[in-house]
Amino acid sequence: MPDIAYALKDKLKIHNTNVFTGAGNITCVNEGVVIVKKASGAATTVTLPPNPERGDFVLVKDGKGDAATNNITVQGAASATIDGAASLLVATNYESNLFGYNGTEWGVVSRNRPTTSSGAEINAVATGQPATATIVPAASTANVSLVTITVKDGNGVAVTAPVMMDVLLSDAATGAGLTATTASGAVAAGASGADIATLVAKKALRVQTTAAGVYILSVTDSAKTQFYVAVNIPGLKPVVTQVLTANYG
Repeated sequence: MPDIAYALKDKLKIHNTNVFTGAGNITCVNEGVVIVKKASGAATTVTLPPNPERGDFVLVKDGKGDAATNNITVQGAASATIDGAASLLVATNYESNLFGYNGTEWGVVSRNRPTTSSGAEINAVATGQPATATIVPAASTANVSLVTITVKDGNGVAVTAPVMMDVLLSDAATGAGLTATTASGAVAAGASGADIATLVAKKALRVQTTAAGVYILSVTDSAKTQFYVAVNIPGLKPVVTQVLTANYG
Protein backbone atom coordinates (compact mmCIF):
# COMPACT_ATOMS: atom_id res chain seq x y z
CA MET A 1 0.00 0.00 0.00
CA PRO A 2 2.51 2.60 -1.25
CA ASP A 3 0.68 5.85 -0.53
CA ILE A 4 -1.01 5.12 2.80
CA ALA A 5 1.07 7.95 4.29
CA TYR A 6 -0.88 10.39 2.13
CA ALA A 7 -4.16 9.01 3.41
CA LEU A 8 -2.95 9.58 6.95
CA LYS A 9 -2.21 13.19 6.07
CA ASP A 10 -5.76 13.74 4.82
CA LYS A 11 -7.74 13.04 7.98
CA LEU A 12 -8.29 10.15 10.32
CA LYS A 13 -11.90 9.04 9.97
CA ILE A 14 -12.80 6.46 12.59
CA HIS A 15 -16.39 6.28 13.80
CA ASN A 16 -19.16 3.92 14.83
CA THR A 17 -17.87 1.30 17.24
CA ASN A 18 -19.69 -2.03 17.06
CA VAL A 19 -19.19 -4.98 19.40
CA PHE A 20 -20.29 -8.20 17.74
CA THR A 21 -21.38 -10.92 20.14
CA GLY A 22 -23.67 -12.99 17.94
CA ALA A 23 -22.93 -16.01 15.76
CA GLY A 24 -21.90 -15.88 12.11
CA ASN A 25 -19.61 -13.75 10.01
CA ILE A 26 -19.51 -9.97 10.10
CA THR A 27 -20.13 -7.66 7.17
CA CYS A 28 -19.32 -4.06 7.93
CA VAL A 29 -21.53 -1.25 6.73
CA ASN A 30 -19.99 1.93 8.09
CA GLU A 31 -18.22 0.72 11.22
CA GLY A 32 -14.96 2.36 12.24
CA VAL A 33 -14.23 -0.02 15.11
CA VAL A 34 -15.16 -3.69 14.96
CA ILE A 35 -14.75 -5.72 18.14
CA VAL A 36 -15.27 -9.47 17.74
CA LYS A 37 -16.51 -10.77 21.09
CA LYS A 38 -18.78 -13.71 20.37
CA ALA A 39 -20.69 -15.26 23.23
CA SER A 40 -19.90 -18.65 21.71
CA GLY A 41 -16.40 -18.77 20.23
CA ALA A 42 -16.10 -19.62 16.54
CA ALA A 43 -13.95 -18.72 13.56
CA THR A 44 -15.13 -15.47 12.02
CA THR A 45 -14.76 -13.64 8.72
CA VAL A 46 -14.93 -9.85 8.88
CA THR A 47 -15.64 -8.09 5.59
CA LEU A 48 -14.56 -4.47 5.54
CA PRO A 49 -17.06 -1.77 4.42
CA PRO A 50 -17.99 -1.57 0.73
CA ASN A 51 -17.33 1.58 -1.28
CA PRO A 52 -14.70 3.01 1.07
CA GLU A 53 -13.26 6.47 0.48
CA ARG A 54 -9.62 7.37 0.45
CA GLY A 55 -8.59 8.07 4.03
CA ASP A 56 -11.15 5.74 5.65
CA PHE A 57 -9.93 3.63 8.56
CA VAL A 58 -11.33 0.56 10.28
CA LEU A 59 -10.01 -1.03 13.45
CA VAL A 60 -10.68 -4.76 13.92
CA LYS A 61 -9.96 -6.30 17.32
CA ASP A 62 -10.29 -9.71 18.94
CA GLY A 63 -12.25 -8.57 21.99
CA LYS A 64 -12.79 -12.02 23.46
CA GLY A 65 -9.15 -13.06 23.44
CA ASP A 66 -9.61 -16.36 21.62
CA ALA A 67 -8.31 -15.59 18.12
CA ALA A 68 -5.51 -18.12 18.53
CA THR A 69 -8.19 -20.83 18.64
CA ASN A 70 -10.98 -19.15 16.70
CA ASN A 71 -9.17 -17.29 13.94
CA ILE A 72 -10.53 -14.06 12.50
CA THR A 73 -10.15 -13.54 8.75
CA VAL A 74 -10.39 -9.94 7.57
CA GLN A 75 -11.15 -9.32 3.90
CA GLY A 76 -12.15 -6.44 1.67
CA ALA A 77 -15.59 -6.19 0.08
CA ALA A 78 -15.92 -7.43 -3.50
CA SER A 79 -12.42 -7.60 -4.95
CA ALA A 80 -10.74 -5.10 -2.61
CA THR A 81 -7.37 -6.39 -1.42
CA ILE A 82 -5.37 -5.86 1.76
CA ASP A 83 -1.76 -5.02 0.99
CA GLY A 84 -2.09 -7.00 -2.21
CA ALA A 85 -3.57 -10.07 -0.53
CA ALA A 86 -7.12 -11.34 -0.54
CA SER A 87 -7.32 -11.35 3.27
CA LEU A 88 -5.48 -11.02 6.56
CA LEU A 89 -5.51 -13.71 9.25
CA VAL A 90 -5.82 -12.68 12.91
CA ALA A 91 -4.51 -15.55 15.04
CA THR A 92 -3.18 -13.93 18.22
CA ASN A 93 -5.39 -13.48 21.26
CA TYR A 94 -6.53 -9.86 21.69
CA GLU A 95 -4.79 -8.85 18.46
CA SER A 96 -5.93 -5.64 16.81
CA ASN A 97 -5.31 -4.26 13.32
CA LEU A 98 -5.95 -0.79 11.95
CA PHE A 99 -6.78 -0.83 8.23
CA GLY A 100 -6.55 2.25 6.03
CA TYR A 101 -7.91 2.73 2.51
CA ASN A 102 -5.73 4.61 0.00
CA GLY A 103 -8.28 4.84 -2.79
CA THR A 104 -7.22 1.58 -4.38
CA GLU A 105 -6.90 -1.02 -1.65
CA TRP A 106 -6.84 -1.52 2.09
CA GLY A 107 -3.56 -1.70 4.00
CA VAL A 108 -2.49 -2.52 7.54
CA VAL A 109 -1.47 0.78 9.13
CA SER A 110 -0.90 -0.60 12.61
CA ARG A 111 -0.84 -4.10 14.09
CA ASN A 112 -0.82 -4.97 17.78
CA ARG A 113 -0.16 -8.52 18.92
CA PRO A 114 -0.09 -8.76 22.73
CA THR A 115 2.31 -11.37 24.08
CA THR A 116 2.06 -13.42 27.25
CA SER A 117 4.53 -15.77 28.90
CA SER A 118 3.70 -19.21 30.15
CA GLY A 119 4.73 -20.36 33.62
CA ALA A 120 7.43 -22.49 32.02
CA GLU A 121 8.80 -19.50 30.10
CA ILE A 122 8.84 -17.36 33.24
CA ASN A 123 10.65 -20.09 35.16
CA ALA A 124 13.14 -20.44 32.34
CA VAL A 125 13.98 -16.76 32.63
CA ALA A 126 14.06 -16.89 36.43
CA THR A 127 16.22 -20.01 36.60
CA GLY A 128 19.93 -19.33 36.90
CA GLN A 129 19.68 -15.54 36.59
CA PRO A 130 20.62 -13.34 39.57
CA ALA A 131 17.47 -11.93 41.16
CA THR A 132 18.37 -11.32 44.79
CA ALA A 133 20.79 -12.30 47.55
CA THR A 134 20.75 -13.53 51.13
CA ILE A 135 23.12 -12.11 53.73
CA VAL A 136 23.94 -14.09 56.86
CA PRO A 137 26.41 -12.66 59.42
CA ALA A 138 28.03 -15.05 61.92
CA ALA A 139 30.64 -14.75 64.64
CA SER A 140 34.12 -16.04 63.90
CA THR A 141 37.37 -15.48 65.80
CA ALA A 142 37.90 -12.53 68.15
CA ASN A 143 36.46 -9.29 66.73
CA VAL A 144 35.71 -10.95 63.38
CA SER A 145 32.34 -11.34 61.68
CA LEU A 146 31.97 -13.52 58.59
CA VAL A 147 29.12 -12.38 56.39
CA THR A 148 28.00 -15.04 53.92
CA ILE A 149 26.37 -13.61 50.79
CA THR A 150 24.58 -16.03 48.47
CA VAL A 151 23.26 -14.80 45.13
CA LYS A 152 19.96 -16.47 44.18
CA ASP A 153 17.74 -16.63 41.13
CA GLY A 154 14.03 -15.87 40.83
CA ASN A 155 13.18 -19.32 42.16
CA GLY A 156 15.25 -18.81 45.31
CA VAL A 157 17.98 -21.18 44.17
CA ALA A 158 21.67 -20.28 44.45
CA VAL A 159 23.10 -19.13 41.12
CA THR A 160 25.67 -21.60 39.85
CA ALA A 161 27.96 -19.07 38.21
CA PRO A 162 30.36 -16.33 39.32
CA VAL A 163 28.53 -13.04 39.87
CA MET A 164 30.07 -9.57 39.96
CA MET A 165 28.65 -7.18 42.55
CA ASP A 166 29.49 -4.34 44.90
CA VAL A 167 29.52 -4.86 48.66
CA LEU A 168 29.60 -1.88 50.99
CA LEU A 169 29.30 -1.00 54.65
CA SER A 170 26.67 1.61 55.45
CA ASP A 171 25.13 3.36 58.44
CA ALA A 172 21.67 3.27 56.84
CA ALA A 173 19.18 0.43 56.93
CA THR A 174 18.50 1.13 53.25
CA GLY A 175 22.17 0.74 52.40
CA ALA A 176 22.35 4.33 51.18
CA GLY A 177 25.80 5.90 51.49
CA LEU A 178 28.97 4.62 53.11
CA THR A 179 29.53 4.27 56.82
CA ALA A 180 31.29 7.09 58.61
CA THR A 181 33.13 4.53 60.72
CA THR A 182 36.30 2.78 59.59
CA ALA A 183 36.73 -0.76 60.86
CA SER A 184 39.85 -1.31 62.96
CA GLY A 185 40.96 -4.31 60.91
CA ALA A 186 40.59 -5.81 57.48
CA VAL A 187 37.37 -5.75 55.45
CA ALA A 188 37.94 -8.24 52.66
CA ALA A 189 37.02 -11.59 51.14
CA GLY A 190 37.03 -14.53 53.50
CA ALA A 191 37.06 -18.17 52.49
CA SER A 192 34.78 -17.80 49.45
CA GLY A 193 34.83 -15.39 46.55
CA ALA A 194 37.37 -12.83 45.48
CA ASP A 195 37.91 -9.10 45.74
CA ILE A 196 38.26 -7.53 42.32
CA ALA A 197 38.75 -3.92 43.39
CA THR A 198 38.74 -1.74 46.49
CA LEU A 199 36.37 1.13 45.84
CA VAL A 200 36.80 2.79 49.25
CA ALA A 201 39.22 1.29 51.75
CA LYS A 202 37.45 -0.82 54.40
CA LYS A 203 34.08 0.46 53.22
CA ALA A 204 33.31 -0.61 49.66
CA LEU A 205 34.49 -3.49 47.46
CA ARG A 206 33.80 -4.81 43.99
CA VAL A 207 33.74 -8.55 44.35
CA GLN A 208 33.05 -11.81 42.55
CA THR A 209 31.29 -14.83 44.00
CA THR A 210 32.42 -18.39 43.58
CA ALA A 211 30.90 -20.56 40.85
CA ALA A 212 28.33 -21.52 43.48
CA GLY A 213 27.18 -17.89 43.83
CA VAL A 214 28.76 -17.40 47.27
CA TYR A 215 30.95 -14.62 48.63
CA ILE A 216 32.04 -14.35 52.27
CA LEU A 217 32.92 -10.93 53.60
CA SER A 218 35.26 -10.89 56.59
CA VAL A 219 34.94 -7.82 58.80
CA THR A 220 37.44 -7.26 61.59
CA ASP A 221 36.54 -4.51 64.04
CA SER A 222 37.50 -4.30 67.71
CA ALA A 223 34.59 -1.90 68.36
CA LYS A 224 32.19 -4.47 66.88
CA THR A 225 30.40 -1.76 64.98
CA GLN A 226 26.91 -2.70 63.84
CA PHE A 227 27.44 -1.96 60.16
CA TYR A 228 24.77 -2.49 57.54
CA VAL A 229 26.12 -4.71 54.76
CA ALA A 230 24.63 -3.73 51.41
CA VAL A 231 24.90 -5.92 48.32
CA ASN A 232 24.44 -4.20 44.98
CA ILE A 233 24.03 -6.48 41.97
CA PRO A 234 23.75 -4.49 38.70
CA GLY A 235 20.13 -3.96 37.69
CA LEU A 236 18.69 -5.28 40.96
CA LYS A 237 17.39 -3.69 44.16
CA PRO A 238 20.07 -3.58 46.90
CA VAL A 239 19.86 -6.20 49.65
CA VAL A 240 20.81 -5.01 53.14
CA THR A 241 21.43 -6.79 56.47
CA GLN A 242 22.86 -5.45 59.72
CA VAL A 243 25.84 -7.04 61.44
CA LEU A 244 24.99 -7.09 65.14
CA THR A 245 27.43 -7.02 68.02
CA ALA A 246 26.65 -10.68 68.66
CA ASN A 247 27.77 -11.46 65.12
CA TYR A 248 31.42 -10.75 66.06
CA GLY A 249 33.67 -13.23 67.80
